[in-house]
Amino acid sequence: MSVEQKGKLIWAIIAHLKFAAQSQKKAFDEGDTFFSLAFKSDAELQHIAKLAGV
Repeated sequence: MSVEQKGKLIWAIIAHLKFAAQSQKKAFDEGDTFFSLAFKSDAELQHIAKLAGV
């Protein structure tokens, strides 16, 4: 996966998680989540995206 594709996937996951947190009136830290996802492998990111419904 290219860097651009990985970035788009990370931001899609973050957007989905942020929306879910806001709908449940829970706190969400985009920066922390971004850095956690940035160091995941491609396979791990794809698995997380699938679980998040992205």
